[in-house]
Amino acid sequence: MIQTAPPQVMKQVDPYRANFEYFAKEGAGTDPSWLTPIRETAIERFTELGFPTLQDEDWRFTNVAPIAKLPFHPVFQYSRNGLTPERIREFDFTAIKASRLVFVDGNYSAELSQILPQVGAIQVGSLATALAEDAPGLREHLAQLAAGKNNAFTALNTAFFTDGAFIHVPAGQTVEAPVHLLYISTGKETGATTHPRNLVVAEKGSRLTLLESYVCTRDSAYFTNAVTEFFVGDNAVLEHCKFQDESPSAYHLAAIQVHLGRDCNFISHSIAAGAQLSRNNIITVLDGEGIECILNGLYLTKGTQLADHWMLVEHAKPHCNSHEYFNGILDGSSKGVFHGRILVQQLAQKTDAKQTNKKPAPLGERHRRRQTAAGDLCGRRQMHPWRNGGPNERGIHILPSNPRHRSRNRPTDAHPRLRRRNHRSGSFRSRPRGTRSRHLGTPRTK
Repeated sequence: MIQTAPPQVMKQVDPYRANFEYFAKEGAGTDPSWLTPIRETAIERFTELGFPTLQDEDWRFTNVAPIAKLPFHPVFQYSRNGLTPERIREFDFTAIKASRLVFVDGNYSAELSQILPQVGAIQVGSLATALAEDAPGLREHLAQLAAGKNNAFTALNTAFFTDGAFIHVPAGQTVEAPVHLLYISTGKETGATTHPRNLVVAEKGSRLTLLESYVCTRDSAYFTNAVTEFFVGDNAVLEHCKFQDESPSAYHLAAIQVHLGRDCNFISHSIAAGAQLSRNNIITVLDGEGIECILNGLYLTKGTQLADHWMLVEHAKPHCNSHEYFNGILDGSSKGVFHGRILVQQLAQKTDAKQTNKKPAPLGERHRRRQTAAGDLCGRRQMHPWRNGGPNERGIHILPSNPRHRSRNRPTDAHPRLRRRNHRSGSFRSRPRGTRSRHLGTPRTK
């Protein structure tokens, strides 16, 4: 039996299907043969999923209907759009000596970029160029972490991406200067859509610092749909910093998916200050022992902006540490959404996992879960199914984010000197010495 998408979903995705058919004939002609089925599978998956709604668990605080209503105008061809090296300096980190890769409306600009000489076999360049040359390592890594199986926007990126950055650091080598990926949106028409795709492969014992920024030249309602995949090998060290300062009328959605090897060190910073609606989907898999993973986030919003961070950190092996610290400063009627999950597999004993989210504004929404299937979390406290309600329908125990929320076995034996009045019933009740009552009544009078 052939399953078809509901009419509402089909109506929303029809323009994307039509554009993909044109893109497959005209825009993706230089792709290697192995990439074609990946793109076709991705557009089929996007058609099945459609745009997420507020009824979806992971999107119930973020309404993407304005994105679905935008006219879809993907930018396939490169145009400098009047940008000059002097204008580029406004967006560049001039105090930092770094290799700079400039992308204008999602397409690489060789004339505006500046790549420092690299030692050994280190590759830093355009993904489109690497695909045209079918560079080694692409087929084994591209779209292996982020293919869009459960995320419609990631599937859309996989189907339509034309360019991005490809960085490959061989084993034991170090990229001395940071690499800066500068994505500039000109917003020349409403609904202009770009799909940047970044692939970073850091092999065993390598080192890399990566800067990633998204900026604009004018206020316009355009859409940036970015995906970055990280493969970090054993004993490698990688630091990543993403700065998002899109147009106040724009929409920015991004997926960051990371696979970490044994004894590696991965640090990522996310700063969100622009866009009318922005969301970062961060999925990190700690697939080796002795991993150190730190994820930091800061969102600064005003007016009617919404900044959303959705995160999943999976501990697949024991003796790993993951710390997530996210803070927000909200002004006006803006909102911040944080949805974080820590999944500890059965084998991942002696895990140290911490997660913190703070935002002082009252309008921010917060959702935090800690989900684990292991018997020992952080090596400090043991779960008790009889106290936490037992396993859920998948057989996984849900651990409360705050241990104080667990039920307490309070003593019930009386003590004559600690008799307090019950406010509701008017009767007296007794509590043992050394315990405190939440409701202190009036002392009994003779």
